[in-house]
Amino acid sequence: MVWLACPYLGPDVELTAERERHVRRRHPNVSLADIADALATPDLVVRRPWLPDETLLVNEIDDRTGATHIVIVVLRDESRSEDTPRHWVMTAYLEDGVPWGIVEWQRS
Repeated sequence: MVWLACPYLGPDVELTAERERHVRRRHPNVSLADIADALATPDLVVRRPWLPDETLLVNEIDDRTGATHIVIVVLRDESRSEDTPRHWVMTAYLEDGVPWGIVEWQRS
């Protein structure tokens, strides 16, 4: 398990070994460094009204694979009894454009 800084969300974000394996297996063009960068300094934050516990942190990237953005999907889990909710990476992938949703924040 790795904890990654995410100033936008506040607490560090958890990347479990299982989720890291998922990203490596299903999205091999995404590195741990890519994930850490997108969490630390996102270019865009998107929310989807139908998934209120999900936050998409998006970074523009170079054109190394034809994709233009890396998207990190972070879920918030408020089921634990501590004061701050647990934030964890569900997946990370490359995409041609910005994911659909409501832009909550954008770097100017």
